[in-house]
Amino acid sequence: MWKRPTTGENTEWTTLDQKALAMITLSIKTSQLGHVKQCASAHEAWKKLQEAHQPRGPVRKVALFKKLLSKRIQEGQSISSYLSDFKEILDKLAGVGIEILDELTTIILLSSLPDEFDNFVVTIETRDSLPSFDMLSIKLREEGERKRESEIAIESAKAFTVVERQSMQRDN
Repeated sequence: MWKRPTTGENTEWTTLDQKALAMITLSIKTSQLGHVKQCASAHEAWKKLQEAHQPRGPVRKVALFKKLLSKRIQEGQSISSYLSDFKEILDKLAGVGIEILDELTTIILLSSLPDEFDNFVVTIETRDSLPSFDMLSIKLREEGERKRESEIAIESAKAFTVVERQSMQRDN
C-alpha cells in the first residue's frame, strides 16, 4: 500500500515520486491530462486515472461476471493462454471488489472446459474434494501439455505412414 515516509528519506522519496508523476504525465494522451494536471503525487494521479477508466459500479461488476461465466477456450488456443485470460478476469473482478470463493472458481473453470477435457473433468469431479484453483491450473497445464504431445505423436505417425506407403508404391 502507498505510504509516504516520515523519516529523513522523505526528500529522496519526494524526488522519486515527482519522477513517477512526470512519467505518468508523459505517458498518457493529451486528452487525459485534465485528469492529472492538479495532482501533487504519482499516487494521486494514478488513482484519478483509475477512477476515470476503471468503473467500479454494478454495470462493470455484472459485465465482468458474465464474461467469466461465458468464457470458453478458443479453437487453437493453448490451455496456458486460456488460464491466463481466465485469471485476468478474476483479477479484474477482485479489482472492483468481487472476491469469488476458490471452490466456486474451480467449479466455474471446470465447467468452462471443452468436451475434449471431459475425462479430465470427470477425474477431478470424482475426488473427495475439489482442488484449489491454483492446483487445478497446474493440473490443467500438465493435461494440456500431454494432449499437445499426443497430437504431435499422432501427426508424426501419420506422416510416417504416408512416407511408408509412398515407398511401397515405388517398390511395386
